[in-house]
Order: sequence, then structure tokens, then C-alpha cells
Amino acid sequence: MPRKLLLSLSLVAVAVAAFVATSHALAPKPAIRADLPARGLPVVAVSDSVRASIASLIGVDAAQQFGISSDSYTQIRQLATTSAGAIYVVPGTNGLCVALLPAVSCGRPGHNADASVAVFVPDPSGNFLVGGGVTAASAGHVSLHARNGATADATAVDGGFTLSASAGIKPGQRFEVVVQ
Repeated sequence: MPRKLLLSLSLVAVAVAAFVATSHALAPKPAIRADLPARGLPVVAVSDSVRASIASLIGVDAAQQFGISSDSYTQIRQLATTSAGAIYVVPGTNGLCVALLPAVSCGRPGHNADASVAVFVPDPSGNFLVGGGVTAASAGHVSLHARNGATADATAVDGGFTLSASAGIKPGQRFEVVVQ
């Protein structure tokens, strides 16, 4: 009797382990959609502190909404470097996040009305904004249109665009990213 019980428990344990392993293997992996230019950016290794900062900024709700998981942080790409630091793209199973510490923005570029996912922070002087983002494959020209009528052209980079302090966008100034 104990032998049959042990054999039955062993079979149940093997079946559960196989189910868990198969479920994990079949779960979608985070990736940048094939139609987004940012997919071609190389994967970069980031420090644990940068990874933790980005994860904290994304938060639990956005991570769930855009499918950001621990696997996402092994697939981070660097879009560009600004005077405020590196712009990272964090892929999910249902979108992506763009991070320029200490800020993050998440979305689905090219999905519905989302032409881009972008993030902007003050430059080291604190006088102007710098940043950038990911655009859909159909994006050509990217500009920022301020509510006061001023416009600034963004610089195209592989995978998206950047904005430098020389564009003259000030912190607190409201603007819209226009992708044409």
C-alpha cells in the first residue's frame, strides 16, 4: 500500500511539474512588435539599480496592462542618449514602455490613435526638456507643437526620435508630439 501511494504521489508531482513547465514555456515572451523600427535596436544590459528604478516607475498596474514582466528587463533596448541620460525601451507582451530616468511612459505605438510613446525630462540645467520616443513604422517626420503655437522638430534616430535642449521646449510647457 505505501508503495502504491508513493508511486501515485510521484506521478502526480511529475504531472504538475510538467504542466507548470509547459505553461511557462507557452506564455508569450515580451517583445517589440515586428512592425516597429525599435525592434531592430540591440538589447543592452542595464545595472540592477537602473532595472529596479524603471520597474518602480512602471508600477504594477502599467506592468500588467502592457505585459511587462521580469523577462522584459532582459530585453531592454537603448534608443538614444540625451544630456539627461539614456532612453530605454522596455518590451512587454501587450505594448512597451520608454524610460528616461526619472520618468517613464507606456503605450502601444501604432495602435489606435497612439502614434508614439515618448518621455521627456528636464535637462541637467533644468531649463529645457530632453527626451524621445518610439514611433510606428509609418512615421516620417516628428515634431512637437506647443499650445502657444511654437513648433520644434525632433531628431530621427534608429527606432524613433529624440529631442535635445536646443529645441527650446521648457519644463511645464504643454505640447503635443505630432508624427507624420
